[in-house]
Amino acid sequence: MTDTNDHERGLRLSRQVYRLRILGLGVGAIAVATVLANHRAPWPAWALLALHVLVWPHVAYLLARRSQDPHRVERWSLTIDSALGGLWVALMHFNLLPTVLIITMMSMDKIGWGPAFLARTTLAMALAMALGTL
Repeated sequence: MTDTNDHERGLRLSRQVYRLRILGLGVGAIAVATVLANHRAPWPAWALLALHVLVWPHVAYLLARRSQDPHRVERWSLTIDSALGGLWVALMHFNLLPTVLIITMMSMDKIGWGPAFLARTTLAMALAMALGTL
């Protein structure tokens, strides 16, 4: 009985993160798409945006639902979200307003997980930004 309750509690968190991820990616995608359109980005950038916005949230949620430890899966998926956010910042050529929006959105949901997790996701974002500039 306790395992079921713990798993349900973990899934409750996963559902909340899923909803926030959908909302955040929807708003963020508008900013990213605007900059990509202005820079006449190539099709791979558009395909990556579509995968990130239309596929990734559902994959992350399904992985959490099927896991024995949904919290662990959410921590990893939030780290991946941060890395993808950093990549978008670099692909947008560090365009000021969308960059601030993306970094803020990608950081807000990590604060409640504690300083160590915030540091890990910030590092993932910074590394992705650096790789995106190559």
